[in-house]
Amino acid sequence: MRSMNRHTFLEEFEYDVEEDFGLDGLPASWASGEKSGHRFWGDESSCIALPDQGDSQPSSAAAAISPDEALLASSIGNVITIYNLRTREKRAELLGSFEKVWKLHFAPKHDQGFLLVSESSQVQGGSDGLIVFWHLDEEGRCEQKLEPLPVAHLANQALNAIKPSIKSSHDVDSASPLFDNALQSLTESLQRLDSDLRVNKLPTLKGHLTTFAPTPFDSAGKRMLVTTNNRTTQHGMRPLPELPAIQVYDVSTRSPIHTLRGHEDAIMYAAFSPDGRTIATASWDKMFLLWDAESGDCLHVIGPTGGQNWSGAWSPDSRHVLLSGMSRQEGVPGTKPTVAVYDRETGQQVAKLEDERLNDWARRFSWCQNGDFVAVASGVQVWIWDPFKNRVICHFQIKITDRMLKSFATVSRVQWVDGGNKLVVVTGDETVEIWDRVENVRWRLQRPKGTQLSSSGSNAFWLKGIQLAVLNGDGNMRFWNL
Repeated sequence: MRSMNRHTFLEEFEYDVEEDFGLDGLPASWASGEKSGHRFWGDESSCIALPDQGDSQPSSAAAAISPDEALLASSIGNVITIYNLRTREKRAELLGSFEKVWKLHFAPKHDQGFLLVSESSQVQGGSDGLIVFWHLDEEGRCEQKLEPLPVAHLANQALNAIKPSIKSSHDVDSASPLFDNALQSLTESLQRLDSDLRVNKLPTLKGHLTTFAPTPFDSAGKRMLVTTNNRTTQHGMRPLPELPAIQVYDVSTRSPIHTLRGHEDAIMYAAFSPDGRTIATASWDKMFLLWDAESGDCLHVIGPTGGQNWSGAWSPDSRHVLLSGMSRQEGVPGTKPTVAVYDRETGQQVAKLEDERLNDWARRFSWCQNGDFVAVASGVQVWIWDPFKNRVICHFQIKITDRMLKSFATVSRVQWVDGGNKLVVVTGDETVEIWDRVENVRWRLQRPKGTQLSSSGSNAFWLKGIQLAVLNGDGNMRFWNL
């Protein structure tokens, strides 16, 4: 029987589109200019090759760009590399954990220099990870002094110290390959000690930064959200103090302001409204909750929906929140995806995306900056939806000729950029689509068929000067002038 994994998918899948973006039934045309609108990897304007971290490569890449677009923080492994975005020069390497880095976020505002937070853990999700606060100066260098241990020297020194004793008791030559494994184990132990000593000098928290929220911070960079005990209870309920909860922290002191309790299963989404007054959360316990960010009180309970809830997105004016999950309909077996918009003040549903093509989890969204419509990604499809006029402006779909490829090809990111004039869509094979809704033109930055990726989770950032920066799973940050 034929099976499918990511390696096979990347080998076999050739990206194409079933239905493209467009306006009033007119498909978008290729953008014209110095270069073709349809380009492949290798034809980027410039590129930064991230350091090869060998066996520490994770299944996900992480990246963040400072609010002023001066610095790039990236990681494919457990080392965070800081670059000057203007010169493309490497400015620093940060090692705050022996485990893999899964998430990176710059605070939107900081009094001096920059604040970068990272989340590390052995595996993504599960037990609470390590959240590290990195205070960087204007050049991107860490303000805390973190002198590294001479790991290789110490490992060799320790092994050489015991070799004579082992040689005399076991008649083993000091050059024997039997010592190679011991040296490797000593090196790894000292590397972990080196990381622990560095972490001991850094401000840290235990917990997770939720997967589907674009940032853990409020817009002022004064507060942040961290989930704790965020393991599913589907295999058994736990006592109240051990249930998933959201901690609201003061960023400057890293002290908790509120603990938001009310969910009984894993919390997948938690985000401040743009005005900072309200927090929205979505959980596998079939509930959405809206919280007063100042008091920590629960304002509205939305649900139970009948199925797991996944994600959300606040409207730019903070008056509405889009929430998504799985729901049950009376008399209909099973659950189906639901995407709906709710009024913040009343907690009442004001619009629901009704489309028979919506048949996969919807977890990625982006409101246009004027708040009139929202991009909804579900499976291999994207809708541009006006919830207040209850109409779909346009629909996009990746072409799938083999159903076994579908789950690997799903859209991983949607984002309105350039003041809401352009939409960036990142797909499962890390091809990027860009649609200019004003000019109705498009660009495609395509992964060549067969190109393998050592990590996933492509990150895309819009930069001033009509340039897109994309961290791809082959370890390259590509810059595309459009």
